[in-house]
Amino acid sequence: MLDPNRNRLLRRDRDEPPHGDASFLYIRYKEDPVSPDTGARPFGGLPPNTIVWASPDILFTPTDALGNVQAGTEVTLRTRIFNGGNIDALGVFVEFWWFNPSLAFSAAPTSQRIGTKIVTVPRLSYLDVVCPVKWTPQFVNGGHECLVVQCSSPSEGADDLKYPFAAALDRHVAQRNLTVVSGAQQGQNLQLRIGNPFRTTEIFTIRLATLLVTGDMADLRTRDRAEALGFLAGVTTNPPQSERGGIPRLSATDVTERDFGVRLARTNRVEPEGSEIPGLDHAGYLLSRTRSDPDFNPAVFGRTLTEVQLRPGEIQVVDFELPTVSMGNDRFLVHHFTQVTEGCDVGGYSVVASPPGFEDR
Repeated sequence: MLDPNRNRLLRRDRDEPPHGDASFLYIRYKEDPVSPDTGARPFGGLPPNTIVWASPDILFTPTDALGNVQAGTEVTLRTRIFNGGNIDALGVFVEFWWFNPSLAFSAAPTSQRIGTKIVTVPRLSYLDVVCPVKWTPQFVNGGHECLVVQCSSPSEGADDLKYPFAAALDRHVAQRNLTVVSGAQQGQNLQLRIGNPFRTTEIFTIRLATLLVTGDMADLRTRDRAEALGFLAGVTTNPPQSERGGIPRLSATDVTERDFGVRLARTNRVEPEGSEIPGLDHAGYLLSRTRSDPDFNPAVFGRTLTEVQLRPGEIQVVDFELPTVSMGNDRFLVHHFTQVTEGCDVGGYSVVASPPGFEDR
């Protein structure tokens, strides 16, 4: 947990450093005082169906009334990097990247790297890092982009960054794929890119699961919008979150079986010009991920919206219709789009449908 007075990481059970005489860098994928993210990534990565694309440690200003960045407006990016080890992490190389709204990333031209910075992250502590370069979202996507931050340090040796851009596999990577739509607007479209991150041609399905989120909305309205949206996107159907640690009490009901009118509108194939991400081994990826939760049931990914076959590095652009659906005051719909191969997720994107008036708070 965090001690806000000392800006230090504390052990729940003892005062000994959790990672001995080494640095241990990580960027959180969730904020949860009951089961906090302390950087643990088991062999095979986090269990399937873990929402890793709504990191609370990627923040940006300014935003519009819904909490989205605005196309054509200069945006300041900030990230929080933790060091759970007992030595300072020296020469930490921090990278800020943007992607068009994507499920699985398969290409990362250097033109999409916003900026970099070299910092020192103190032992048993954390550091807020501001990107030295302003980011201007592109109008072509209405300002809806994906953000990735990753870090690496020679002080970690063989325990350094191993899986670039893969937040489910690597604690050095954080991702924020999140769009907010207004319940007061008429029908909207969501454009997503489906990429193949593997070295072989593979078949992927795009699945949709929808949650109805309710809870202490009065508390939620007092939060910074970016922070509040991260809470909403990360809520699961597990028992309601504890009120400890200042986290608003929220609960979710799975309403995937209800028809909210989300439909495939059109598809268009696009060939990327090149990739800086080495292709993953498909069989090895599936083996390692299934080991992280051998009893996992892929049905939780929801219903299938479309299926595509992609060559290595190939990208397909897909448009989905998002009809206006009002669930009433203080009730949010959260749509989780997940890209799946042979029952295992490789990426995702969330859409929070806010109730009317949310932007007026």
